[in-house]
Amino acid sequence: MSDETVQRWLQLFPSQNCGYKTTDSGSYILELPRAENRILKAIISIFAKSDTMKIKLDETGSFIWKHCTGNNSVRQIVNLLETQFGEQVKPAEERTILFFQHLYRYNLVKFYQASSDK
Repeated sequence: MSDETVQRWLQLFPSQNCGYKTTDSGSYILELPRAENRILKAIISIFAKSDTMKIKLDETGSFIWKHCTGNNSVRQIVNLLETQFGEQVKPAEERTILFFQHLYRYNLVKFYQASSDK
């Protein structure tokens, strides 16, 4: 990942864009709809136990998710992550950006430029 790409990601403000539950241990379980289309939902309901897929986040993923409020930039979240977990999350910038890329790919987060787009 180029330095320019990293810098662009660090300036974004992520915001949660899906349902979730919190476990007793403080972890998060994201709930992703299996389908948006009414017909597909009906078909899926025949074969699946639930109309949502569940994604359980680990400790660092849950920490990041908790801070996706639209008020913290990716850079701020990286700094908080490094303060909380230290060497365990190195290289924090690259790992955090990769995590956000996955969340974005599945429409689990939205990103804003500065605070004007919220």
